[in-house]
Amino acid sequence: MTRSIPVTIAAIILALSSLFGLATTIPALLTPGVSSAGPESGVPPFPALVIGLVLNSAGIVAAYGVWKNQKWAKIVSIFVSALGILLSLPGLLFAPNIMLKLIAAVGTAIGVLVIVLLMLRPAPRTAA
Repeated sequence: MTRSIPVTIAAIILALSSLFGLATTIPALLTPGVSSAGPESGVPPFPALVIGLVLNSAGIVAAYGVWKNQKWAKIVSIFVSALGILLSLPGLLFAPNIMLKLIAAVGTAIGVLVIVLLMLRPAPRTAA
């Protein structure tokens, strides 16, 4: 069974956004004093970083499963994207500067896009 184009695009977007998320979350977690940083520091709260690490790791696994056209992976991808949207919504409202608000908006848009692409039904094939 082959993947549809929207599912392929969703797998690629999820993989790239998860890799980018890991590339930004891991250094932030390794920064000394991140667990005691206040909201004015521009660093997300420590629990949000840990949740982001878990979600991005699950996103990579789910993206691989979607690439292999596994049904469980589509469900996990939708779940991970929905939680990612919920995690980025506070950044839209309470981020201290416009750059962090923009990053939260892009994260929200990517999550919505992945969910929409995975929920699309493939076009029916006509008999030849």
